[in-house]
Amino acid sequence: MKRSLLLTHDFPPVVGGIAVVFHHLWKYFPQDRMFVLTPHSDGDREFDRSSPVRTIRCYPSRKGTAGKIGAMIAMFFVTVFLVLFRQVREVHAGQLLSCGPTGYFFQRVFGIPCFLWLYGGESRTNYSASPNS
Repeated sequence: MKRSLLLTHDFPPVVGGIAVVFHHLWKYFPQDRMFVLTPHSDGDREFDRSSPVRTIRCYPSRKGTAGKIGAMIAMFFVTVFLVLFRQVREVHAGQLLSCGPTGYFFQRVFGIPCFLWLYGGESRTNYSASPNS
């Protein structure tokens, strides 16, 4: 069975608009075919117990440049596992810079479609110059 994977750093209980959007979209998809890969966050165990979404939380929340790079590397290797052993055949990258490279790699190397989600500040031309990117 083909499965889809959402890579995101914004998923509840993280507070934010896109976190809510992702959760509301993914909870209506067939749960036997969907995964969400996201970092741990405060309150995630309680949230995940009450949510129908199959959420994989496998790395700590990112802090600083080293934390962001570490999270990207962890996300990449967990995605390798899911592609090889859980039949993931579609990737949704929830953030341009932190998740997009992983999705792009799997699209180019394995031919797995990658859908990149752009919203808010990421859609502005000066996004890469932002101190928060």
